[in-house]
Amino acid sequence: MELREKGLDLIVYLNTGEEISKIINKIVREYKIIDAKVTGYGWLSFLEYGVLIENDPIFSQKNHLIELVTVGSLIGLVEEHEMKLMVSAATKKGQHIGEFINGTVVNEFSLTISIIKNDI
Repeated sequence: MELREKGLDLIVYLNTGEEISKIINKIVREYKIIDAKVTGYGWLSFLEYGVLIENDPIFSQKNHLIELVTVGSLIGLVEEHEMKLMVSAATKKGQHIGEFINGTVVNEFSLTISIIKNDI
């Protein structure tokens, strides 16, 4: 991972094998982030995401993709230290959209974390 600070924005370049959720949680702890906007794009070898299948009570079905995945958009927030992201991705089999749970990078993945509020 390579991280560059640009004002209140953190630009994060991830490498093959790195897990996106672990990296975001590590950055949230290190920078004492309370609230932030997160965006990203890149390629994955594994994607875990949820699709809402029941509204009351809220229940999501987990899906796992173990193949090459192109992520065109990863977007959401860190609110009160908790990550809440949505993903829009594609494989050779079709499109996949839902609540992002985790992903493993292949080749490269870029994140921008725009800090709104932190404890520093």
